[in-house]
Amino acid sequence: MTTANRSRLLYLCLLFIVYATSLWLMPDSLNHSEAQRQFALASALMFLVLPLMNWWLLIRTGINKAWRLLLVFGLSSTLARFTFPAELQHYFEFIMWLRFPIIAIVVLFELALVGSVLQSLWQCRKQTGDPRVSAAINNRSEADEKRRTLKMISIAELTAWLHLLPWLRRTQATAITNLNTLMAHRVHLLAILTLLLLASSGSYVLLLPVHSWLAVGVSGIIAYGLIHLLANHFIARDHSVYLNQQELVLNVGLWGMMVVNINDIAQIELGDDDVTTDASQLTLGRANQQPILRLTLAKPQHYYSAGGIHCDTYEQLQLHLDNPEVLLEAINAKQTSPLAIAS
Repeated sequence: MTTANRSRLLYLCLLFIVYATSLWLMPDSLNHSEAQRQFALASALMFLVLPLMNWWLLIRTGINKAWRLLLVFGLSSTLARFTFPAELQHYFEFIMWLRFPIIAIVVLFELALVGSVLQSLWQCRKQTGDPRVSAAINNRSEADEKRRTLKMISIAELTAWLHLLPWLRRTQATAITNLNTLMAHRVHLLAILTLLLLASSGSYVLLLPVHSWLAVGVSGIIAYGLIHLLANHFIARDHSVYLNQQELVLNVGLWGMMVVNINDIAQIELGDDDVTTDASQLTLGRANQQPILRLTLAKPQHYYSAGGIHCDTYEQLQLHLDNPEVLLEAINAKQTSPLAIAS
């Protein structure tokens, strides 16, 4: 996991903790001093601590733009409209004016999602191989990062269905070896699916008092993540590392991908120590009993994370593989001049 994605995940966890704590502290009324202190603390968590954490973890480091703080204040205002004591809720009545536009956006998103699925299934008829590979190769000449990520996002749905349906999965390249990741294990898949179903059911129960269509829409969107979670598991289990002609394809499930031309590999090293140098190094996989494979690249390569939403460049790779020697042999067999293996 990259540093940027680790920061995003940390902030997401803190966001749930802060909102859960605020809901627990929030009093029903402000009739006594203890209730007023609890209300002040809950309000400070929602409107002061949470924006500060967003700024510290995401905006200060350049991961997010400053305008996204408005989303944090908007989410906190929505929560305040329904959880603040009755005598203060009317100050957030403006949130209710946005109720129908939000419902309209959710419905349009659902329709667009259905259309995307139907289009993806139609494209799957003649598609062979992972479409992200050709997109990543074409993106090497694309200077605009937004265009690069947009291309990857636009084919994410097609990629998920290609790896989900058994008769289409058979057209994908076979892995030479696999990255050692949790998402390739069935126990991990079962745990994530359980959390997904709980989140879908919980969102429906929480949003039903607000609006039935909103509850159905949000819970349906969350439940649809089942498709991507299953595809993510199949990719991590069966197609995480393989060669496509002169391209080395590295898949961290459906969420992370890098395509490296093998002639751009300047040095290969096998070692036992997990070495972290700087921000230009990317580590893929979890440590195991096998030697670590380190690749030094002749020029920076793009790594697409979060399903293609984010694009970062790296010059060094550190891979935790099930069988690194097999990949070494495959790379040297394809290279014009085989590389010497450093140790």
